[in-house]
Amino acid sequence: MGSHKKPAIKKIAIKENSSAPGLTSGAGNLDREGGSGLFFSAAVLLLILLIGGCSGAPPEVSQLFWQLNVVENLESSEQYEELTLFVHLDDPDGISDIEEMKVLHATQELLWKFTPSSWRKVERDGETWFGSNGVRSGYSKLVPRGEYRVRVSDKAGESVETSFVISPEIIGLQRGAIKSSSFPHLTVTQDQIELSSNSPELLVSLYGEEQNFMKSEILTFEEEQTPIKKPRNNWKGARYVWVQEYHPSDGYGLVRGPYSLNSSD
Repeated sequence: MGSHKKPAIKKIAIKENSSAPGLTSGAGNLDREGGSGLFFSAAVLLLILLIGGCSGAPPEVSQLFWQLNVVENLESSEQYEELTLFVHLDDPDGISDIEEMKVLHATQELLWKFTPSSWRKVERDGETWFGSNGVRSGYSKLVPRGEYRVRVSDKAGESVETSFVISPEIIGLQRGAIKSSSFPHLTVTQDQIELSSNSPELLVSLYGEEQNFMKSEILTFEEEQTPIKKPRNNWKGARYVWVQEYHPSDGYGLVRGPYSLNSSD
């Protein structure tokens, strides 16, 4: 394979999502999307990796997105960390030629495998992204810090590999649970829905009766500490809501839900 150049760090906002977080399936929670989804925050890190020329027609990883989230699950009354990981791929033989993506944490001997039947595929601004929103360790509430290697293979057996590092300086739940008041909140009354956040932007993801993903939208708070209020019937057809905010200074996002639109929190 060709030589790797040092990735650059940029920010990106991707608003798609697919179903409620907190459900483990195979390699991870494939459906926050539930199951799995794309729970990209409005302010996140994006690593751009340029791959040198290779013989044949191997896939190429042109961009890699990752974000650590702390989830407060209202159904299970627990907090845990999840990793959102997506790659923007190019393959001279076509994106449908991509067969598998592996994510390896060598130190902890953890391996996640994703295939077309388990990863989430999203089209954004003409770019195709593959990955998962709910990658968890399976035996701990913490996502291991350190280096992760990502290897993408196509049907011809050609592959490309890149890596990223989750710094131990990203605290998350390493020092114990986070106060519930630190998370974004949603309150349902008879007439309205009220949302509050410690961040200037809030990502809201809506799900139907079967926790099937409907849509996501980013809400912007006009004034600090002033809740956003919406009519009760604002999100027709939605039954459950997950809310997320991102804190660049801390290096992780805070996710809370699922809120039922049929009852108050």
